[in-house]
Amino acid sequence: MQLTGAPTRSLVAVYQVRAGESRQRLAVGRVDARGRLVVRARARSATTFTAVFTGNASIDSATDTVPIRVRAAVTGRMTRFRSRAGRYAIYGARQTLWMVGRVSPNHAGDCLRFHLQFKVAGRWDRGSGTKCVRMSRSSRARVYLPGQPHLVGIPIRVRAEWAGDRVNLGRESDWQYARFSR
Repeated sequence: MQLTGAPTRSLVAVYQVRAGESRQRLAVGRVDARGRLVVRARARSATTFTAVFTGNASIDSATDTVPIRVRAAVTGRMTRFRSRAGRYAIYGARQTLWMVGRVSPNHAGDCLRFHLQFKVAGRWDRGSGTKCVRMSRSSRARVYLPGQPHLVGIPIRVRAEWAGDRVNLGRESDWQYARFSR
């Protein structure tokens, strides 16, 4: 919001309302010569910011509201592998590939899905995805692929995918890469 037509140094209050919470005042301050007041705030979930000018003898009051949506952070990592070769986690031919996904801020109980692809003839196939894997109290979920000798040497990539909700926009983790080896 830019306050125009009001005297410099007019008083403005800035509020925030996070999803599911009550209104909280962030700051009260005077606008600069260009009618601006800068307030810094960190939004970790859907938040509505409101600037309120109460007016004065010559100018009516004004309110401006800006809603924002924030993407969740989704991470994934391979675990229980034997070794690494560049970006690839290396698993034994009969070892189980494990991928752990995490969503932040915490969305315990929500669904996390995993998408798996194999590299065939130099190209990543369309792959397949899991059904809903419920996240734990720590907002984590995991998936596994049992090792099989016919998978040895075939590059595999997996990522975690979260659809989002009214608090945060959805997101996917970076691809995590793996191979089975003898």
